[in-house]
Amino acid sequence: MKQHSQKLLTLLLVTSLVTAMPSAHAIKLYGQFDQGLSYQHQSRQGQVNGIPFSTNQHSIGVQSFKDQSYVGIYAEEPLGKGNKVFIQLEHELGDFTPSGLSPKGGEVFDKAVIGIGG
Repeated sequence: MKQHSQKLLTLLLVTSLVTAMPSAHAIKLYGQFDQGLSYQHQSRQGQVNGIPFSTNQHSIGVQSFKDQSYVGIYAEEPLGKGNKVFIQLEHELGDFTPSGLSPKGGEVFDKAVIGIGG
C-alpha cells in the first residue's frame, strides 16, 4: 500500500507542476471514477437433529464493475505554423477499499505519450 501511496503522490506532484506552467496553452485534468456499491443478503432455515435453526448473512462492498477508473493530464503548447508539442499521462485506479484505493498497474503512469504534431 505504501508503494501505491507513493505513486499517487507522484501523480499529484506532476499534476501540480503541469498546471503551474504559465506558458502552457491548454492543460486538461480528466478522468473517470467507476465504482459501485454491492449488497447481498442470504438467509437459510432448517433443522439439525430436530432442532430448528436460521442464519442470516449480509455483505456490503465497493467495487469497480468495468475496471476503468483512471485519472489523466493532457497539456499542449503551440509551436507555430500549425504545429504543437503535447503530453498525455494517465494512471489507472483500483477499487476503493476502507484503507484507500487498492493498487492498480505497476507503473506511476500506465500511459505516457509525448509528441509533436499538427
